[in-house]
Amino acid sequence: MSDYISSSPARLSSKEFLKRLAWLVACVVIGALIGFVGSALSGNQIWYTAIPAVMAIGWLFFADPSQCESAACRGTERHQNIRNIP
Repeated sequence: MSDYISSSPARLSSKEFLKRLAWLVACVVIGALIGFVGSALSGNQIWYTAIPAVMAIGWLFFADPSQCESAACRGTERHQNIRNIP
């Protein structure tokens, strides 16, 4: 269990956190603008699904999705532990 805790990703610096927060807000605003314009032009509110879509795309471009996985989830730690079983 201690290996699992020690393999967690390092904390973000405050500068990195603020940068990611700014990108998150920008993605929400862009998605809301797409939703507003699309809804105004077509009258269909389905355009507001652009908000989570832009957030998901932004997460892939501006975040590091691999930081959300621990070594145990990636399988590296699991395979090492299997070899050590007598």
